[in-house]
Amino acid sequence: MIHVSTAINDTTFKVNNLDPLTKYFFRVYIMNEFGKLGGSNMVSAQTKNKQLIKNGSFENLNPSTGYPENWQAYSSTDGYYFVDSLVAQDGKYSIRIENAPGVYIYYQLVNPQLLIPNSRYKQSYWIKHDELLNIGDEFAVFINTIEFNWQIQVNKVSGPKSASDWKLYEYEFTAPNVSSSNFSFGFYFYLYSNEKKAWLDNVSLIKVSN
Repeated sequence: MIHVSTAINDTTFKVNNLDPLTKYFFRVYIMNEFGKLGGSNMVSAQTKNKQLIKNGSFENLNPSTGYPENWQAYSSTDGYYFVDSLVAQDGKYSIRIENAPGVYIYYQLVNPQLLIPNSRYKQSYWIKHDELLNIGDEFAVFINTIEFNWQIQVNKVSGPKSASDWKLYEYEFTAPNVSSSNFSFGFYFYLYSNEKKAWLDNVSLIKVSN
């Protein structure tokens, strides 16, 4: 039983911590004054999908720093990462990186309890970039755990490569049984070519199947 009550006016209850895209079944039992139980017909409902990435469109900015809420950078963002209000795939803002002389990583931590082990998930994001002149110009998405005992790196885009308009990148993976640390979901950029830029927008991580 997920809810038991003896009050005649107690006719509603809330179920917490349900998994996304999962069908749940419910039945109500009534006990009469003689202690006999009678069950109702069974009803079902499927939960909606859950977006695991917070502020994936970078629309919510921290008023004190001007940077997007929930996102972090391994290296100093000064002079390399910018909130761009003129170029966006959707909404008002995107993240622009330019003149990066080394490895610059932009990431977000995801609570491992939000990912169901052995279920399939899809990460997606939009990228736009200038012409990538050198073989060292590249960007990619990574997903790993703090202990680095599980990690993937996907959708690597390397130069030389012509400039692109906004392009959607997607990748599906099976969540491992890791519960002791956060997942780190993010992007790394190398843009050694002088005055080259790349833009990132509309980052998503959702469950697609059990």
